[in-house]
Amino acid sequence: MSRARLPYTPALDGLRGLAVAAVLLFHGEVPGVPGGHLGVTAFFTLSGFLITALLLVERRSTGRIDLKAFWTRRARRLVPAVLVCLPLVALVLALSPTPAAGDVTWDAVAAALWVANWRFVADEQTYADLFSLPSPFQHFWSLAVEEQFYLLYPLLVVALVGGAAVLRTRRLALVLGALTLLSTLQLFRLSEAGGALGRAYYGTDARVAELLVGALLAIALVGPEGVRTPGRWAEPAGLLGLGGLLAAMALLEKGDPLLYTGGYLAVAVCTAGVVAAALRPETLVAQLLSLRALVVLGVVSYGVYLFHWPLFLLLTEDFTGSDPVTLFLVRVGATLGLAWASYELIEWPVRHGPRLSWVGASGWAGGAVAGVAAVAVAAGAVALPLPSPTAPATTAAGALPPAAGPGQPLGATAAPAPGGTATQQRQPRATSGPQQPGQVRPQSQGGPAPVRQAAPKPRSRTAPAELTEDPGKSKVPPPPEVPPGALRVVVVGDSIGTNLGQGLMSWAESRSDVAVYNLAVPACPISRGGERRLSPGRPFPVDEVCGWWDDPGHERRQALDSFAPDVVVLQDGINEVFDRRLPEWSQWRRPGEPQLDSWLIDEYREAADRWGAKLLLTNAPCGDWQRYEHFDDLEDPEVRLSALNVGVYPRVPGTRVADLFQRLCPGGRYSDEVEGVPDGRPDGFHLSPEASHALARNWLGPIVLDLGRSGTGPLG
Repeated sequence: MSRARLPYTPALDGLRGLAVAAVLLFHGEVPGVPGGHLGVTAFFTLSGFLITALLLVERRSTGRIDLKAFWTRRARRLVPAVLVCLPLVALVLALSPTPAAGDVTWDAVAAALWVANWRFVADEQTYADLFSLPSPFQHFWSLAVEEQFYLLYPLLVVALVGGAAVLRTRRLALVLGALTLLSTLQLFRLSEAGGALGRAYYGTDARVAELLVGALLAIALVGPEGVRTPGRWAEPAGLLGLGGLLAAMALLEKGDPLLYTGGYLAVAVCTAGVVAAALRPETLVAQLLSLRALVVLGVVSYGVYLFHWPLFLLLTEDFTGSDPVTLFLVRVGATLGLAWASYELIEWPVRHGPRLSWVGASGWAGGAVAGVAAVAVAAGAVALPLPSPTAPATTAAGALPPAAGPGQPLGATAAPAPGGTATQQRQPRATSGPQQPGQVRPQSQGGPAPVRQAAPKPRSRTAPAELTEDPGKSKVPPPPEVPPGALRVVVVGDSIGTNLGQGLMSWAESRSDVAVYNLAVPACPISRGGERRLSPGRPFPVDEVCGWWDDPGHERRQALDSFAPDVVVLQDGINEVFDRRLPEWSQWRRPGEPQLDSWLIDEYREAADRWGAKLLLTNAPCGDWQRYEHFDDLEDPEVRLSALNVGVYPRVPGTRVADLFQRLCPGGRYSDEVEGVPDGRPDGFHLSPEASHALARNWLGPIVLDLGRSGTGPLG
């Protein structure tokens, strides 16, 4: 018995083309498309419609649903391109100048097993992830959601539609409607619990509503003769739906709270309206979506989606030497070329070739294992045996490799800047020009001047361990011994706060009048909750561990209370320069904007009240922002520092401010030399142990003693 088919509708391929184009624009960081990620929602809803329509048409025409045949067709459609993508990712990892995260091999395993979304839920993104290559499998989360749907949903349909004599689509519709509502509520609940960019975003249970909306449309349109042409209502529904879909793509960023309070469901409903209009050829929406360029893009959209992300990671501005517009065109051209070749040479022949046998299936499994192994080798997780060299390797000029650079392990060689030699650097981004709303200009008086950069050092490809350490893994150190009558000092803050604490502890070791307890947590701001971002497309959550100071049951808070400090030294300036958004805020805020500044002041004031000690707040230090390719995406870092140092820290009640900015950058000029210690800031931000000790001995230690003993007098 021949299986039922759906008639080909070019406009549906056009919708696929529109969806994948939005994703390309989003990942290409093209201005004006912050909601391009919603192309995935359009894919979800269209998939839900097509899969349900196929199952119901087959059930009506043959009296049964052949699950084995269904799953085989899905495998033939999805697996071949994945087997192409795995070696592509291995190539990207081998060629990229930015090192991959250490667990990318497990990402490959999860992608091959179609559980990448749960992998990303379990392995939440941390601050450390910003300084390694983003996972080349990050986009596999949506494919995993769809594949899990393809695996389980047909079982539900078979269970609910009834036997050969009765077709209970009404019962199926009621169940799917209830599941849609429950999924939407789950999305809201998880986002309110702080998982907007983790559990809520990736979870199948939270995102399946977008597929079920398409399924409900299919139930409404499939009749005894197959898929019915929608009535005249499809014309206005399609226009409204397309307008809503495009508006959402132009306005709603990935972490926008509106998406998690029904926004994703609304976008799915808009897409359903577009699908309905696409099925009626005379509608304006169907004619627009039937444009040849969109249809052709839709035909290869699966490969475009699979291949674009690893190619975008490899083809960077530094790697290609291209300007942003040319770079985007190069990325898209490479993606389209590979996607078309994969479709013509692999995907179409496999999809329409002989039936899949056990031999073919085992070959696919072997290909997947080989692909994952290639990723592991390229990522350095597996080392291939190589012959031992008989003599030191030489450079192209015949010289020995350069010695390890600052912060590199022994035996490592200093790496050149990505895309060029060690002396070829991108010029610092200019901060002059028309003032933007909310922007704070550096103050000529009453605050630090903008940093004037010295000659740049080679750009670092990796961040130091202090910067990338997972806050959740930071152990609470044992308290120091306190000599009788000694001043008790606690240091809190981020990784630079950790440096200051190390210097103060070293300085205090030879003294009997002071004891220093270092409780700083790398990568943690004092301000709690919400999200931060380096650039519009790179948000990351604030770890819950960072709110330890407000949790009486937390081990670190208990250690601070037991130590009973006289003085608390606070440093977390670098961690506050990023854009910030809380769940209750409608948009992102940056330092210098009143809403963020007032909130930060309240956070510091509340922390000072919890500690019950004199608070010495060291302001935000300057840094070599061009040293990391990741930080050069941060807009106007010096302006942000000035906003914090002028508009926030001096306004925190009951605190004294020590001018760390001026101490490290006299006259506003960055230097690696600190207190006479050469190379005292080896990565452009953190202090070497020698520099930390010298800074504590010459400057910070005396200030702490002065505050602890008298609480009066000028600071630094």
